[in-house]
Amino acid sequence: MGIDTKLCGSRIRAVRKARKMTAYRLAEMIGLSEVSLTHIECGSRGPSLQTIYNIAEALDTSIDYLTGRVNKPEELVPAPMIEEQNLTDKQVQMLKDIAKAVTPIIKKNT
Repeated sequence: MGIDTKLCGSRIRAVRKARKMTAYRLAEMIGLSEVSLTHIECGSRGPSLQTIYNIAEALDTSIDYLTGRVNKPEELVPAPMIEEQNLTDKQVQMLKDIAKAVTPIIKKNT
């Protein structure tokens, strides 16, 4: 069973937009042309595994979500919170580390 390129592309676009990132910026971050990224987001061209990995890293989401293995993106720190609080990259990383540490406790107790 292969990757559903339409689903993968639509999820990439949705997460990118949720992060308020332009296609140009994402393409620049992962070393692709904007045209190539547009083909991936439209589902007309399937990305390589390395490209999916690079996109997941740039968007701070999981490969499993982008490829359809799970139905919820792993968003540990909501983007609006980061923007509202004007957090630095270091502060965002600290919040992510805290969220990762307490997630098992929350899951266990709910």
